[in-house]
Amino acid sequence: MNNDLGAKENRYSAIGICLSFISFVLGLVVLIKSYNSNNGSYIYLAVLPIIYSLVCMLCLSVFKEMFKKISITLIVCLYFIRMVLIPVFIIMLNYQNYSFTSAFSDSAVKTILLMSYEFLCVLFFYGIYLSKSKNKESAEVKSSSTKDDKQNEIIENFSIKNSVKILAFFLCIFAIIIYIKYPVVKNYTSFLFEKSSENRFVDYVEFRNIKSNVPSYIYWLYVTIYNILYIVMPFFIVLWIKNKRISTNIKMILSIIVIVGAICISTPQKANSFFMGISMLLILTYLYPKKKKILISTLAIGGTGVLFYALFLKSNLTSGNRSFIDVMEVYFSGPHSIAIGFKMSKAGSGLKLLLNDFLSSIAYMKYFFKDTITTTQLYNIAFYQGDYRYDKIIPMISQSNYYFGGILSPIISCLVAICSLKIDKKQENSIDIFRRYILFYTVILVSSSIIVYNFGILIANLTGTVLPVYLISRLNNKKGRRRKV
Repeated sequence: MNNDLGAKENRYSAIGICLSFISFVLGLVVLIKSYNSNNGSYIYLAVLPIIYSLVCMLCLSVFKEMFKKISITLIVCLYFIRMVLIPVFIIMLNYQNYSFTSAFSDSAVKTILLMSYEFLCVLFFYGIYLSKSKNKESAEVKSSSTKDDKQNEIIENFSIKNSVKILAFFLCIFAIIIYIKYPVVKNYTSFLFEKSSENRFVDYVEFRNIKSNVPSYIYWLYVTIYNILYIVMPFFIVLWIKNKRISTNIKMILSIIVIVGAICISTPQKANSFFMGISMLLILTYLYPKKKKILISTLAIGGTGVLFYALFLKSNLTSGNRSFIDVMEVYFSGPHSIAIGFKMSKAGSGLKLLLNDFLSSIAYMKYFFKDTITTTQLYNIAFYQGDYRYDKIIPMISQSNYYFGGILSPIISCLVAICSLKIDKKQENSIDIFRRYILFYTVILVSSSIIVYNFGILIANLTGTVLPVYLISRLNNKKGRRRKV
C-alpha cells in the first residue's frame, strides 16, 4: 500500500516538473517575442512564466497533493492561466489596448514583483500547512478499503428529509410570487453564451434597472432565494434521477444534461455557474463510482472546453483578438488588471477601506453601507479615468496591497488559500452527500476567489449564498428514519 501511495506521489510530482518545464519554455518564447514588440515593457512579461516555473520546482512537495486536494489543483491551474497563458496570449496576439498597456508600462516592475510574491507565498504556506498535517493525512489513507466503505455509505445511506423538500418548495413559491409581482427581476438571469456585445450591453442596462424598479428588500430577498435554489435544485433533480429504475448510462446522460442546462442559466456572477457545474460533476463520481474515470475525463476536457468557448463568445471575437485578451485579463486578474491597482487614489487608511469593503459586502447588511467608499469604486475610477462606472472587479492582490502595503500584500490570498484547504479537509470527512456537495461548491468558490474574484465578492458569496445553503444541509441530518427521494 505504501509503495502504491509513493508511486502516486511520484507521478504527481512529475506533473509539477512537467508544468515547470512547460512554463519555463513558454517564458523563453515570450522573452524572444517581446523583443519584436512595440511595447518595451512587455519584456517583463517573460518573467512571470519563468517565476511560475521556479516556484513550482521550489514547492514541488505541494504537487504530491495534486488531484487529491481540489483547492490545490484549482489554484495551481488558475495561477498557470494568470502567469503563463495570459502573457503568452498578450505577446502572440500583439495585444495593444491603450488603457491596459499604459497602466502596465507605468508600473511593470511593481506588477511583476507583486504577482510573483503572491504566488510564492501562497505555495509556500500551502507547503507548511501540508507538512504539519502529513501524519494525519497518512493515517487516513492507510487502507483503501476504508475509503471504499465510506464512499458506499454515502451512496447507500443518503436521503433528503421532508423538511428540506418543504423548505425548497416554499422558496420556489416565494420566488414565483416575486417574479409575478415584479417581472423585471427576470433580468437577473441570462443565458451564458451571449450572442454579441450589443446584447450584453442591453442586458447590463436592464439589470441595472432592477434596483430602481424593485424595492431593495424585495430585490435582495429574490436574489438570495434564487441563488439558494440555483445551487440545490440541480442536486435534487440529479438525485431523483439516480433513484429511478433505468439504466446507469441513461441516468448519467440525463444528469449531465441537467448540469449543462443549469450552467447555461447564469447570473451576473457567471463564474458561480461553473462552480456549481464542477461540484455537480464531482458528486456524480460518488453516485456512479464505476463511471468515475469517464466523469473525471468529462470534467477535465469538457469543462476546459466550455470555459474557453464561453470566453471566446464573451469576447465577441468578430471585433478582433484584443477582445479575447481583455476577457482573460478581467476574469483571471492578469498583469494589466493588477497594474491598474497601482493607479488607485488614496481615500483614507488601508484598514478603513478594508472595514468598508467587509461591511458593504455582507449580505443583508450592505444596504446600510451603500454610500461608503470601497476599493471597487477606487479601482473603477482608476480604470475608467474618472468615469463613474463600477463593473470591473479589482483583483484580490490589488485590494490586499492597498490595505497592507507591499510586504503584507499576499496575506489575504494566503489566508483564503489555507481556509480552502480546511474546507477541503471537511468535505473529505463528510459522510452526507448533500453536505459534501455544498462543501465542494464552497471549496471551489473559496479557492477560485484568489484569482477570479476578490475579498468583497468572496464575503458576499459566503454570507449570501453559501451560509444559507449550508444551514439547509444541516437540517438534512440522518437522525430518525431514512426515506428515499
